[in-house]
Amino acid sequence: MQDNLDQNVILKVEDLCLSFGQKKILKNVSFQVRKGETVGIVGETGSGKSMTAMAVMGLLPDNATVSGRITFDGRILTKLTEKEQAAIRGDDLSMVFQDPMTFLDPVMKVGKQVGEPLRNHGIKDKKERKKRVLELFRKVSFKDPELIYKSYPHELSGGMRQRALIAQALIGDPKLLIADEPTTALDPKVADDILSLIEKLNMEHKDMAMLFISHDLDIIRRMCDRVLVMYQGELVEEGKTRDVFERPKEEYTKTLVADIPHCEELAGDDDTVLKLTDVSAFYKDDSGVRHDILENVSFHLKENETLGLVGESGSGKSTLARIITGLNKEYTGKYETFGNKPQMIFQDAYSSLNPAKTVEWIMEIPLKVRGIKGRKERRQMIIDILEKVGLDESYLDKKPKNLSGGQRQRVCIGCALCSESKLIIADEAVSSLDVTVSSKILKLMQDLQKEKGFGILFISHNMELVSKYCHRVLKIEDKTVKEGDKYEVINKEA
Repeated sequence: MQDNLDQNVILKVEDLCLSFGQKKILKNVSFQVRKGETVGIVGETGSGKSMTAMAVMGLLPDNATVSGRITFDGRILTKLTEKEQAAIRGDDLSMVFQDPMTFLDPVMKVGKQVGEPLRNHGIKDKKERKKRVLELFRKVSFKDPELIYKSYPHELSGGMRQRALIAQALIGDPKLLIADEPTTALDPKVADDILSLIEKLNMEHKDMAMLFISHDLDIIRRMCDRVLVMYQGELVEEGKTRDVFERPKEEYTKTLVADIPHCEELAGDDDTVLKLTDVSAFYKDDSGVRHDILENVSFHLKENETLGLVGESGSGKSTLARIITGLNKEYTGKYETFGNKPQMIFQDAYSSLNPAKTVEWIMEIPLKVRGIKGRKERRQMIIDILEKVGLDESYLDKKPKNLSGGQRQRVCIGCALCSESKLIIADEAVSSLDVTVSSKILKLMQDLQKEKGFGILFISHNMELVSKYCHRVLKIEDKTVKEGDKYEVINKEA
């Protein structure tokens, strides 16, 4: 069915509402995307970004209730049958998902999967499909297209799998490509390569429009002409990307683009809480052969100081953290910590908390280790610490699954405070959180550091964050560390 639509508009969403039972997910969302335009959607988890994309793709669960109108290339998608929508998907309308391992069949070779949409859309000749797939593999910068064609997904790296998904999305020469957090699960260098690839492909397909979903504002700034800001299922602000980020009108948008908390100048007379001298880390393979991870690492960290640690994925950042916390015994050299045992705040708070236990039970453990025997005393101490991390007594009986990502991370920080350690190691502690939640967690850690005086070893791949949030920066490079002025280290990395 045709619609009276501006010929330059490829996608028009009008008053889109979505709910599951009584729970409303989207509320009267309206926007449009023009041919050749890249439009970004930003917002925290649960704001409705991905559900908007799934509604456009016609991939919502059967129990979803949808109203409103979605018009794509003159056709009203919300009035088409599933069979008619399927004929459009993978051809004129396609999508790149966040986690390629979830959307690639683990028992089917990559080449066959990428070529599957061609077979579904009428190209029956196997040789022709393979030829098209190999051409596209070259376009997405695979060095050995034939090898990738014959490989299974588990034989590829994360970046290669994402390239394969991009190839699959482009196989039908789509008029609109939806990219839903396509780089979130990748390390910084691979993510940058994928973004560069998408930019290149976008230049080659000048009429192809893109709907780019991300919680990373820097990516949206880089990739998008316009941006839509979503909050709790509603579209709260939209406009040219630069205008929205530099002159936001709505309070939520102002919070979203708020700057990273800056570190304050140190007094300079604090005690040392961590000292490493010529620490080298290694592992031995099944044959007993030693492989070095780190070599001759030396540095120190003081009270009230936040020391950034950066480096590519696999450079040894987390290995260093495990050595300092006593979890990795395969090292030489010497490290010293002063005060109670160092405490870790992990990237994935859910995995680091016992899912079967309550918040009170979890936070009692470090208090028991400290020798605090009275249950009433422990309970009151936990309540006091929960208040410090922005939670209240009602969270005592909740389990991790009943908490949001930010709330779980606050519990992890609370556990670290229970130990009264002078050294906190934050290993990518905010990388999986939305920008608004991340900013609040960073400010919380900063305020608690002022109150308690502990040192923080802050491990991150986010260069902008580290340059602003940390007093000094170490960069792991060639298995050792470079220490110096943080701007010099960050600029060298950039």
